[in-house]
Amino acid sequence: MRPIRTAVALLLAVCALPLSAQVAERQWQAAWITHPAALLREPIVLHFRKSFALITIPAKFPVHVSADNRFVLYANGKRVGDGPARGDMNHWRYQTFDLVPYLMSGENRLTAVVWNFGIYAPIAQISDRIAFLLEGEGDASVASTGGEGWQVEIENGQQSMPRQPEGFWQYFAVGPGERLNAAQYDWDWQTVASRGNWVEAASPMRDDPYSRSARARSADETNDVPWGLVPDTLPPMTYEATDPGHVVRSELEGATAFPAQAITVPANRRVHVLLDAAR
Repeated sequence: MRPIRTAVALLLAVCALPLSAQVAERQWQAAWITHPAALLREPIVLHFRKSFALITIPAKFPVHVSADNRFVLYANGKRVGDGPARGDMNHWRYQTFDLVPYLMSGENRLTAVVWNFGIYAPIAQISDRIAFLLEGEGDASVASTGGEGWQVEIENGQQSMPRQPEGFWQYFAVGPGERLNAAQYDWDWQTVASRGNWVEAASPMRDDPYSRSARARSADETNDVPWGLVPDTLPPMTYEATDPGHVVRSELEGATAFPAQAITVPANRRVHVLLDAAR
């Protein structure tokens, strides 16, 4: 029985460690935000934006970002990063970025696309409701969510496809397909030219009457917000340009000049282009 007692004692010792020793503690000031008309468990795509002015570019401009389910963050139209990695509700990941390389003196604009597949989410995806969070440190606190200035729109041109292939419902473990309606999509959502239906961002915790109910929390803190935040220790994915290859064959006149030159496809015409991507 001695080995069993030893194992139990070791397990109890590990479990007795305070939560702050297992996760990085952080005192959050920002609040989660969403669209005021977002439904709780329906699939949806949201665009967020906020503008702020800088007299000079600071030495550091760190921001901590998360979303339920996923986000892609941009600064002045340039892709900064995405996330979060999956976790459970009390170990919800957030990414940290330094925005200095993307900033400029004068007006700056942060934008983010956030989506939640709702009832069509893959089985591996834990979720509560669609929401977005960004907290800046120091000079970057001007960009934090929960204060004034953050706006949001629903992207009606991008929708999840119901799980009804071939006219009948069936089991599907992975995420849904998506349908893009180019005529409805707000292609200018990152610019001042956007004519989308922008509104002031709101709290996702509409079922909680307290004014600070949406304030973010670390995993070692207790409040009514479902997401217990922990830093993501995985290295971020990298994105780099790659050679698309050259055109081998096409019935479209002038196609062999692609990609060095753009090609125009006549309306209502289907064309075939064979690319050789070998390096």
